[in-house]
Amino acid sequence: MAQNRKQRLFYKNGQLSSEIGNGQSVTLFSASNTPLAERSAETTLLAENSQSSIVNSSSRNSRKYLSYTAYGHGQTDLILGYTGQRYDRLTNCYHLGNGYRAFSPQIMRFLSPDSLSPFRNRTLNAYAYCMGDPINRHDPSGHTWKALKAWITQAGTAVRTFFKKQEPDYRVAATAAIEADAELNAEYGFILNHRDATQKHFKALARIPDLNNNIKELQDAGTATRRHFKSPESLPINIDELDNTKYLTPDEQLRVMGSYIKLARYTQRLDKLKPQPLNPQEAGPAIRESWEKFDD
Repeated sequence: MAQNRKQRLFYKNGQLSSEIGNGQSVTLFSASNTPLAERSAETTLLAENSQSSIVNSSSRNSRKYLSYTAYGHGQTDLILGYTGQRYDRLTNCYHLGNGYRAFSPQIMRFLSPDSLSPFRNRTLNAYAYCMGDPINRHDPSGHTWKALKAWITQAGTAVRTFFKKQEPDYRVAATAAIEADAELNAEYGFILNHRDATQKHFKALARIPDLNNNIKELQDAGTATRRHFKSPESLPINIDELDNTKYLTPDEQLRVMGSYIKLARYTQRLDKLKPQPLNPQEAGPAIRESWEKFDD
């Protein structure tokens, strides 16, 4: 007489909750994805290890200890086994991902390639279980490359966070620039103690002296080039006060233009923190308000 091998599996919140087939039904109990017990004709309590593999089963009349190889090969009469996954006795495989992919603990690999693998089915990597490290990894979804992608994403985030934290503190450099340049101190010295000042403002203060020096050096180079190629009689008396950057090489002209652009951007950034003069129409109410506060 042919046996009826049809089985019906029922899931709750993505976890196997019961199995019906072969003339019996088994109900699984779990909490926080941790298997606790199986109930059929009698109730069997379960114990797991750090990989969620069932290593001990205890019923009213018996107690069994289970063991597995690194890739999960072992004998079990329970529904759940290696890494807490359902063991299919018909195929001797674990159907990971709620039936997505069959993993054979005997040959230590999947029977089909991972759909997320960039190798498809062209290499053994697409069939590998836990990237060859079943001791330190587990793969309940059957998507090894999904876990690898998540790990790469987390690693990239950690690297970006690390380098973001390493952003230098420009306040020290800005303070040194202010102390070394009286004109810069008179114009923007208030920035150091401004309540709205950020690292961007301190960076601008620190970079402005270098930009001014670069511009001056290039202007002096243009003046020297003009003196070299022009006769003394044709040179203007105020040649040192003129913009002679057009006598520079194309690369030098690009450098001086870039310095001017950065200088304008930095000064514009700092100018936004300068106190704005009151409109004459607004000055009266502001003065009266300040006197009222003083009287109070």
